[in-house]
Amino acid sequence: MAIGRAKHNGAAVDFFPGEIDDVQVYDRLVSAEEAADLFTRHPVLSGRWTLNTDGQDGTGHGRHLTMGGDAHVDQAAGWLGSPMGALVLDGAGDHAATTGPVVSTSRSFAVAGWVTAAGRPTARSAVFSQAGSTNSGFTVRYDPSAADGAGGWQVEMPGSDASGAVAQRAEHSAYQSQLDWDHVAIVYDSFADVLRLYVNGWLEETEERVSARWHTIGFDATGPLQLGRTKTAGAWGEHWSGVIDDVWAFSGVLTQEQIQTLAGYTELPSDSPF
Repeated sequence: MAIGRAKHNGAAVDFFPGEIDDVQVYDRLVSAEEAADLFTRHPVLSGRWTLNTDGQDGTGHGRHLTMGGDAHVDQAAGWLGSPMGALVLDGAGDHAATTGPVVSTSRSFAVAGWVTAAGRPTARSAVFSQAGSTNSGFTVRYDPSAADGAGGWQVEMPGSDASGAVAQRAEHSAYQSQLDWDHVAIVYDSFADVLRLYVNGWLEETEERVSARWHTIGFDATGPLQLGRTKTAGAWGEHWSGVIDDVWAFSGVLTQEQIQTLAGYTELPSDSPF
């Protein structure tokens, strides 16, 4: 069996000029329902940081976090699950970052984690992003002006890696009271052209027609994954003042049921089935 080429008259021919992933072979017929399920529901874990004792990536990919500023893991600062460690940031330049990209922001991906702060942020404050040269390919933040001025969680994906790029956004009005935790997750489905934002396992807003096909986004941010800051017009900002814990990143699409599993009060092992 060959992947990416054929054979004709004893010679290898018809080499495929692209990428191939997750090949499965069956010794039986595959139903239409099974084929649809294989297409839509097979996320691949790209990175996982429990942040219990350090910034190590628990997937074996080696995408470890490096602490910036005074960022550190406090083993008594975690969310309601167990163990209790978490990343503590002071909002004055603290952040944690990988050395390279974790997901492709022009293709389907999902990022999720637990976040809290000492009080409701009064300015835009980012918890997750992945950097491009000028802009972050996506940013998950708290925005006081979101949700029609009430304030809430927001995910933003700009249309290009250029200053002044128009961005697509989805917002969620939820925010826990002081010192409580929110589980925040985003899912970008490049096949369905949909951007979704979940808070505590529940979907509030879906932004549609979000893809290169609709000329709304289209660049792949090839810089590091960032916890606690984002990049806009070439400058770092929106530093998070608070705590971040148990962050997951996937290539592919998560369902709401899978998001709710991550939002449960149990720290799952990194090899959990999805």
